[in-house]
Amino acid sequence: MIFSNSGYSRRGIIVAGGAALLAAGCTPIRRANRVTVLFVCEFGTAKSAIAREMFRGKVRNRGLAIKAFSRGLKIEDHVSPQLRSRLVAAGIDTLRDEPAILQQADWDRADLIVAFNPLPAAVPPAKIRDWTDLPSVNDDYANAMAILDRRLNALAIELSVPA
Repeated sequence: MIFSNSGYSRRGIIVAGGAALLAAGCTPIRRANRVTVLFVCEFGTAKSAIAREMFRGKVRNRGLAIKAFSRGLKIEDHVSPQLRSRLVAAGIDTLRDEPAILQQADWDRADLIVAFNPLPAAVPPAKIRDWTDLPSVNDDYANAMAILDRRLNALAIELSVPA
């Protein structure tokens, strides 16, 4: 096998190749099965809803069969008027889906859960990506959005590579 003594795994080479294809403007390889990603934040109206909409745009632009939805641990509107105007200017509609409280049926149907806050112990830890270190989108918009954009791009690349 050509890769056996190179020090690189096949998956590592595929991921690196996928990133190079994206940088060159090429469409990445699609997974055969649809993947579902759940974004969860404390109030269900800011970080998770923003991430959901940004991620949907990224996977749509890449032609990937990935679904995304969001939930909150409780529902409260935590989008300040200033944040709302910034999101509207960026074309991000956090109100596209009705905010909803996280239920077991949600984590059962998700293949991957991106958590912006600690989740209930019943949520399977193997499904969780811990993004709890993301700064407030209300208080540190530019930094939070830059971090979120990088992470969502990386996630889209990762999920576009066959398992």
